[in-house]
Amino acid sequence: MAAVAKRLVPLVEKEGREFVVYEGARSVEEVDELLRKYDVVTIAIHASPAARFRRLQRRRRSDRPRGLADFAERDNRELGVGIAKLIALADRTVENEDTKDDHKRRTRRVLQVVLKRKKSS
Repeated sequence: MAAVAKRLVPLVEKEGREFVVYEGARSVEEVDELLRKYDVVTIAIHASPAARFRRLQRRRRSDRPRGLADFAERDNRELGVGIAKLIALADRTVENEDTKDDHKRRTRRVLQVVLKRKKSS
């Protein structure tokens, strides 16, 4: 479950930055692996099932759900690999129900708060 994080560590080391954003964690094990070496803050992005279904349909990708049942199955698969626990344990949550600009604004605000606290500690 932590394979992605294990492969990520050398890339983070190569960057040599004070802060790095890793998007797409799918399990607590991934975050635990990163915690072995780094100070990690998890931020969950939350959108309602209706909003996520609409967005997946609009993208028109070949792997989009064929209907609500397909979408529910996909969600259950994601929850089964541990993403629900990761979301539940997140340090912060950003709502993603509105426009891309609204989401960017909210995310930027949360990142600013997190970075400010990290720099002052």
